[in-house]
Amino acid sequence: MVYQEIDRPSFVAKITPDSTHQLKIPRNFFNGMAVSAETILRRNSRRSGRCWIVKMVTNDEGDLMFQEGWDEFVEDYPLELGDYFYFKYHGNSKFGFTVFGTDGCEKEMGTFNGNENDDSD
Repeated sequence: MVYQEIDRPSFVAKITPDSTHQLKIPRNFFNGMAVSAETILRRNSRRSGRCWIVKMVTNDEGDLMFQEGWDEFVEDYPLELGDYFYFKYHGNSKFGFTVFGTDGCEKEMGTFNGNENDDSD
């Protein structure tokens, strides 16, 4: 049997002053996919560990945003302006993410503020 990874939709988002309270999801990202308002975020490099529940809302311009719970998520990471998130959608309103610094390299989460050994779902 040959293992083939399923191609999942993904997007990249840059950390700006506005993204400390909410994060705009690109308009073309969902393109007909059905998702619930409540989403789960978990690091791409970990099969288990801490996850965050973040609600998606639609703003006045019709943009979909990670908003409720986003500020708590952002506080748990040593983010700097100009860092990038890479989000991969795994279905069932679950996203994996990776954080990259301004140098383009994946950020080490050694200074992580949360408890990554928390396996609560």
